[in-house]
Amino acid sequence: MALAHSTAIRNALADLVVDLVDVGTGTAGGVLQLTSTMDDYTGSNLLAEIVFPATAFGAAAAGVATALGVPLEDTTANNTGTAVQFRIIDRAGLQLLTGTVAASGADLNMSSTAITAGDAVRLTSFTYTSSL
Repeated sequence: MALAHSTAIRNALADLVVDLVDVGTGTAGGVLQLTSTMDDYTGSNLLAEIVFPATAFGAAAAGVATALGVPLEDTTANNTGTAVQFRIIDRAGLQLLTGTVAASGADLNMSSTAITAGDAVRLTSFTYTSSL
């Protein structure tokens, strides 16, 4: 049998993770960055940066924390490319988590992963789920 946590523990775990997005004072909010290559968030590989509000997520329910302030967007994407990975960094610039990006079946699903420099990239919903 697989290990399973109660809803209260899953909520606490999700809240712990998403509350870290609000840590620091370097920026107005944590940032979700999209990149065209795995593990490279610099130069032409950095496609877009979407800034969360100062309080990025609401309290978790059933192990799921939902981003606040959506839709959120980068009104002018940095570069042109196909998004394959994202990372979330806190307000102090520390990386918290990474995930895959695709049209479906990824950690972050986008209606189109093709990003063009100067175009808006919009996040219409985003949740973090503690599934342990």
